[in-house]
Amino acid sequence: MKEVEITRAIAGWDRELEHGVFLTTGTGTQVNTMTIAWGATGRFWNRPCITVAVRHSRYTHDLIDLSDQFVISIPAAGSLKQELSICGTRSGREIDKFDACSLTREYVPETTIPLIAQCEYHLVCTISYRQSMDPLLIDAEYVHQSYTDHDHHTMYYAQIIKAYQS
Repeated sequence: MKEVEITRAIAGWDRELEHGVFLTTGTGTQVNTMTIAWGATGRFWNRPCITVAVRHSRYTHDLIDLSDQFVISIPAAGSLKQELSICGTRSGREIDKFDACSLTREYVPETTIPLIAQCEYHLVCTISYRQSMDPLLIDAEYVHQSYTDHDHHTMYYAQIIKAYQS
């Protein structure tokens, strides 16, 4: 694992987000990873930041609120499709996704959240701001398309503190 420029890892994020990347968070012995395909990078508070959306019903939502940290692990182009599928459709409340997908945990000094060693890039993030979506402020088209079950997202704005390449 070697540290790289944040912009280099963000290029991997831009390339793979539509196919899915892993968001991992947790506290102590409770660790979970999930697949995300929505998000944005940019600058807030004059720092490199990432914005991710996690539905209120997800196990990850509970853990991320306890942790205030997460790691984005970005697979190499076209890889880990089955693992992304499992982590996007199964709940961490029911299975250990790391075991079920044979994902290897790797740790770096900046966080107690594991990186997924099989991935190409990793973004270590600390939450700067969170906001639950107000359904009255969401475009009606998106509500009809994505929120018929009223399971809205919390938006997490996080500073990217380090980037790594496997």
